Amino acid sequence: MPRTRREGRSVGRHKSLAENENNHFYQLGSPGLKRIAQRRSTWPVWPVVALAIVAIWAAGVALTGVSRALLPSPALVAAATRELIDDGVLFKHIRISVVRLVWGFALSTFLALAVAFVFARVAIVRRIVEPPLEFLRQIPPLAMIPLLILWLGIGE
Repeated sequence: MPRTRREGRSVGRHKSLAENENNHFYQLGSPGLKRIAQRRSTWPVWPVVALAIVAIWAAGVALTGVSRALLPSPALVAAATRELIDDGVLFKHIRISVVRLVWGFALSTFLALAVAFVFARVAIVRRIVEPPLEFLRQIPPLAMIPLLILWLGIGE
């Protein structure tokens, strides 16, 4: 007896999309990724990768003879990092950067909500301001950083 659409299945011998095992839209991942996840190793790979990167870095510095100012060795970087931590300078600068990040996010959120409110309420403002904003939206943010540094400066 053929199935009906009321039962949530397709009519006849054809399976619905949800019943088809090969339908990748209804699976959480591709079969290849599932096989890789099932063959997961018992030890973490990231320490090996990190050590390999540091070893390649140290070998590159030692073999090329590049200036220490241009490419310092991992040992010099570790010593400078330890010195910055001991002096308390590193955490001071991290705190300043986090405060700037939070203030920038709060200011941009407030400005965006205010502009959105005005755009929703006043059509003439939206028609005047939207074209320049759409133009600026197409410029990648990384391309704007040098211009903003020139216009606003890099000081506090």
